[in-house]
Amino acid sequence: MDSSGLNSLLTARLEANRHGTLLALAHPGQQVARLLQTTGTASLFPLSPLPPRPQLPR
Repeated sequence: MDSSGLNSLLTARLEANRHGTLLALAHPGQQVARLLQTTGTASLFPLSPLPPRPQLPR
């Protein structure tokens, strides 16, 4: 993943937050994890051991 991919993740996170939901990463690969650590953005993305279950709107 490069800076374009990171930008896409950050944009998706902002959109999720705007809609009151959380974007978690399920099983990110080594390259993704390394990029998040290097750029200091790892704490913005919770890790999920399993894919998150869809939530119905309330």
